[in-house]
Amino acid sequence: MAVGASEAVGAPHPPAPVVKKIKLASGPLAGGVKVTLKGANLTGATKVLFGRAKGTHLVVKSAHKLTILAPRAKRAGVVHVRVVTPAGKSAKTKRDRFTYADPQPVVSSLAPNTGTRSGGTVVTVTGSGLTGATTVTFDGIAGTALQVTSSTSLTVTTPAHDIATVDVRVVTPFGTSAVVPADHFDYVYVPPVAT
Repeated sequence: MAVGASEAVGAPHPPAPVVKKIKLASGPLAGGVKVTLKGANLTGATKVLFGRAKGTHLVVKSAHKLTILAPRAKRAGVVHVRVVTPAGKSAKTKRDRFTYADPQPVVSSLAPNTGTRSGGTVVTVTGSGLTGATTVTFDGIAGTALQVTSSTSLTVTTPAHDIATVDVRVVTPFGTSAVVPADHFDYVYVPPVAT
């Protein structure tokens, strides 16, 4: 056997890509959101598959990081995101899952649902599609100290408002929650404590 042939047989195969983490692991059915993948052996990636659909605008930052725009999906659900390089395709794991969902925010409850007209009440909003919330309004007036704790919960501090029942609406990059009975907040008068 020729020396060259022997060396070719013994040459190690380059390792297949590995996906260890997805930043922004959910998005709308319309696609178009920028997803960052972190892992190993990503150099030379030629495409990234969301299920069977190919992502667009692939940018390989390094052997451990790349970005891709999620493609459009036909239905809501979870897909595996797999990287393809000349060395092969990344294996399916729990860490490479991407969820397609209707991201329209929904408010299902407020706790508490009453507060003083001077504002300053910390309210927990429960619902769905709350990830990325940028504003929570009380009758069109933005609350303060907004903190999104998960896709189903956030907290916000009420602004001042006259005595009334108002709608609390959540605004995200994907839309504004619809007006529903569950989003009603009552501004009430609390008499001063006698001293």
